[in-house]
Amino acid sequence: MTTRITALQLILENPMREDDAQSIIDAVRLIRGVIEVRVLESNVSAESAAAVRRDIQWADRIRAAVNEQLRDQP
Repeated sequence: MTTRITALQLILENPMREDDAQSIIDAVRLIRGVIEVRVLESNVSAESAAAVRRDIQWADRIRAAVNEQLRDQP
């Protein structure tokens, strides 16, 4: 049996002004199955967003190292 997903969280690379983010908000609302889009002010989940960014950077470094090792194999 597959796991059912009920929510996704989107973390922006950097905080942006609400008017600049409006096109992203509108685009996400157009995705089939999206019921609600909530805007969180940057100070609400700064620690959570920082943790996600750190994890992404860590995963990117690991992928780069693995790709480099694979490239160097005969």
